[in-house]
Amino acid sequence: MHFTEGRILQLYMKKAPLDRLVEPACNQVGRASQTTATFIAAFCFFFGIAVAAFAPMSAEARIAIFCFALVLAVGFIISGYVLRQILGLGYKLGDITGAACARLLAPFANEFLYRRTESLENRLVEQSRLLNEGELELKRLRSEIEIARGAEADLRNVLIEVDGRAKADKAKLQAALDRANGERVRLAYDLNNTKRQGHCIGVD
Repeated sequence: MHFTEGRILQLYMKKAPLDRLVEPACNQVGRASQTTATFIAAFCFFFGIAVAAFAPMSAEARIAIFCFALVLAVGFIISGYVLRQILGLGYKLGDITGAACARLLAPFANEFLYRRTESLENRLVEQSRLLNEGELELKRLRSEIEIARGAEADLRNVLIEVDGRAKADKAKLQAALDRANGERVRLAYDLNNTKRQGHCIGVD
């Protein structure tokens, strides 16, 4: 977001309700100050007239007191008017100064926002890169897990096949052992019969 003169104007338009409250307050203070100064001036003037009229003194003193009261009254009136004008001008000067400061600060604000936006964009790019690397690493790990599962299944099949072959060979060996035992028993029986027959022949 760039702070252009149009943007500054929009900000001042949003600030307008507050200005409408501040400006009458300044006017009220200035009007009250001028009214108070006018009242004091009238009091000084009439007090000087009363003193000059009723105090026992010479004509020169009366004239001096009257002139002093008149000058004092005029001074209070002028000071009240000047104070009211100063308050009004102070508000206008503050408004002008604020607008000028806003225009002067707009480039710095734009520079700050640009740098901040650039920093956020760089962080976003870095986070996206890390996220992509994490996704690639996750895919690689999943692939390795699938390969390991396939190797495990192949090894299990090989073990099953080897176990089956071992059982078959064991059964064949057991059958051959049983035949050998049967043959040995038969041979022993034949040998005993032969010996018995030979003994019987020798006796006869």
